[in-house]
Amino acid sequence: MEEILTTIKKQNRLKRFGLALFSLTISALLYNVFLLPLNIVSGGVSGVATITNHLYHIDPSLMIFLLSAACSLISLLYLGIEQTASTIAASIIYPLLVKLTAPIATMIPIETTDVFTIVIFSGVLSGIASGLFYKSGYVNCGFPVICKVLYENFKIAISKSTLIINIIVVIFGGIFFGSLNAMYAAILLYISSI
Repeated sequence: MEEILTTIKKQNRLKRFGLALFSLTISALLYNVFLLPLNIVSGGVSGVATITNHLYHIDPSLMIFLLSAACSLISLLYLGIEQTASTIAASIIYPLLVKLTAPIATMIPIETTDVFTIVIFSGVLSGIASGLFYKSGYVNCGFPVICKVLYENFKIAISKSTLIINIIVVIFGGIFFGSLNAMYAAILLYISSI
């Protein structure tokens, strides 16, 4: 009986990991094919990576990795190893997927005259990818870890701190890429959160 339960747990773990990997791949593709080429800063570590890529030509996957690693370290210090373990996995896998899917952006010609349609499409797919990731039971890497630390230590609602962090990142994106891109980013964030 124990062998059966162990086998079921392994299959469940493998299924959850596959779901998380699939959702992270969708997110990496969306970032490379739509968001980065259009300079749409939709918040989070990816948004910061878009800004630093524009200003300093830092590889986005490297910046995503560095920021995610820093957030994982904060998680380790404040939340412990158990809650940090899946964050560490996502902190390594997502930047790797961003790096691996970057060449696809040059292979897929995207019509960029209708940015609004791209934003809606990206928002819907981003929301689906996020939902699948959370359904997998893994913890997202990056700034959501900071939000969880703020909740655990100061009882600041995760939704409130996430909104504030994303607004700050979008405002900086608006400073560097213009107010129209900031409005597109706000629309994308709203659609992906529905």
